[in-house]
Amino acid sequence: MIKYLTELFTANGKIKVYSLILSLSLWFVVLGQKEYTVTKEVGVEYVLDKNSILEGEPNKVSLVLKARRKLFRKLETEQISVLFDLRGLTAGFKRYKIEKRNISLPVGVKMVKSEPAYIDFKLNRKVAEE
Repeated sequence: MIKYLTELFTANGKIKVYSLILSLSLWFVVLGQKEYTVTKEVGVEYVLDKNSILEGEPNKVSLVLKARRKLFRKLETEQISVLFDLRGLTAGFKRYKIEKRNISLPVGVKMVKSEPAYIDFKLNRKVAEE
């Protein structure tokens, strides 16, 4: 049994050493990357006039974010928000591109892209009750 184990570890020794070196090198390359990319699903918030109603608006979007690995460990979804200020708009169907200016991110985190890239909704006005 001992002879079998000794042979198992020593046979093809050069190939095993090269494989170990290669796997460790790949491990350090992956860990050494300065920035990682992660996809997070976050909620969308809308600011409306008192007399406006929103129909068909998405409640969540997926954001592809890029940051250092350390930042992602501490990053909570609640720290990210997508906000659209729709005050003063006329009624009708609207389409808005999700841009970096609509997204609140912690320092050091960058948005790469969003899915969907656009949000579609219908803005209506409340009928005044008499």
